Amino acid sequence: TGYPADVEQTIIDAKLGWNWIGYTPQYSMEINSALSDIPDGNATFIKSQSGYSEYYGEYGWYGTLQGLDPHEGYVAYFTQDTPFTYVGSSLLSTSSVTPVKYTDDSFDVDPSDYEYNATLTTSVELDGEKVDADNYTLVAYNKNAYVGNTKPLLLPFNGQTIFPLMVYGNEEQYELTFKLYDKNQDMYYDIEEKMTYYPDMRAGDGFNPLALSAYSYPTSTTLNAAYPNPFNPSTTISYSIHKEGIVNLQVYNIQGRKVKTLVNTYQDIGSYDVMWDANGLSTGIYIVQMVSGDFVSTQKLVLIK
Repeated sequence: TGYPADVEQTIIDAKLGWNWIGYTPQYSMEINSALSDIPDGNATFIKSQSGYSEYYGEYGWYGTLQGLDPHEGYVAYFTQDTPFTYVGSSLLSTSSVTPVKYTDDSFDVDPSDYEYNATLTTSVELDGEKVDADNYTLVAYNKNAYVGNTKPLLLPFNGQTIFPLMVYGNEEQYELTFKLYDKNQDMYYDIEEKMTYYPDMRAGDGFNPLALSAYSYPTSTTLNAAYPNPFNPSTTISYSIHKEGIVNLQVYNIQGRKVKTLVNTYQDIGSYDVMWDANGLSTGIYIVQMVSGDFVSTQKLVLIK
């Protein structure tokens, strides 16, 4: 039991660098109102477990952390020693905020499952075009596990669309990979860039976001698993090429004799499917070989009749 803090008399004595700071009011406030006692530029960054905001000079605080709430703690970076107080209850009627959700429940991440977090202010291009539509979600992965996701956010002071991403981890470092998800098409696009995750790292801001590049076309040449396999009498062989050129797809029997040429032609960058009908051939093991430039790959196919 106890009494609420006297908000206007309770001084938060922040020091140069990173500070854990509490929030003394008994009600939520919009972030620019809550931090209005901090002199211009004395604090540049603040984050909670689930969102963050950066200070952009005359434009104020912008990010996914749009308000401060009772019973929550925050981490903030100060450029110099700064004692401050939160504004008093006289502003309650004009400074409360209804938070906007910038994450996608399809890729749910519980911040309390993780010891560390980090923030990445990114921009995303798909096939060279800026992504700004709300049907897209940027998803971060540690191997195959979701460790963060965000929707696009338009910054009104410069017209820049960013993807303000918080990522999580229980390790000191790991390889962070990304995909772009299009909800309208129910499609994932690979993102070329990878990076090493470190606890509490910050990358990019609203003026200079970290650039990520997604592609709807292949970024590598691959021979994918045939389906079905084993098969009778036909199977579909899929492959992708990331450089245009001659593609040669041949089928050999187990003795090494060629039984079928499936593809032998110049092809553009893209993904392809070709069906092989083995009607007339006997049960057994066959080998499909793909050659495209320096790329050579083989796969075993099993025909069962």
